[in-house]
Amino acid sequence: MIDDLGVPPWGAIALVSYVPDPLRSVVAEIRQLLPGDDDPEPHITILPPRPLRQSVHAASTAIRATLERFEPFDVELSHVRRFPETNFIYLDIGNGNTVIRELHAALNDGGLHDAERFEFRPHLTLGGPFETEEVADAQRTADLAWRGRRVTSWVPIENLVCLWMPPHSRWRDWRRVWSHQLAGAARNPPRQMVASALTTQTY
Repeated sequence: MIDDLGVPPWGAIALVSYVPDPLRSVVAEIRQLLPGDDDPEPHITILPPRPLRQSVHAASTAIRATLERFEPFDVELSHVRRFPETNFIYLDIGNGNTVIRELHAALNDGGLHDAERFEFRPHLTLGGPFETEEVADAQRTADLAWRGRRVTSWVPIENLVCLWMPPHSRWRDWRRVWSHQLAGAARNPPRQMVASALTTQTY
């Protein structure tokens, strides 16, 4: 488990899937409506940050070997919710939630296992942490903006990015190490995604 006190000797590692446009721009606009700044690029976390107990190369080899067992899939962002433990606001994931959990469980094993501080819940962070007195208003603001979007709520999970935070670095000084395309990425999206895009997406 990692905290803000420092980076472990081998550094820290995480795996994410970045959200493409036009949904990326929608999330960025919602974030601008909320208090605070310094938000990272919109993404869905597959493997939360964890201390490395081996070299980056060894960890990368293990991660890639696991990813070879998974095909591309799509997830649907659903409702704006709040993590009561931290007062972060996020978009919950409905369809596709189970697959992300399966992928996380497969990766959170062996040398990459970590007793994470909070239960793993697939999501896309919108902002936080908020003060207790402002979190309800922030959640309402984000919810109204999300309900008013004019783009699809489906996100393809096909290109995963490995992030590494070197030892003795500033907290959150993440670096992109490599990206991995899940096998068979050239596939047709689910019918729900196509229908949603045809009826709501604008450019």
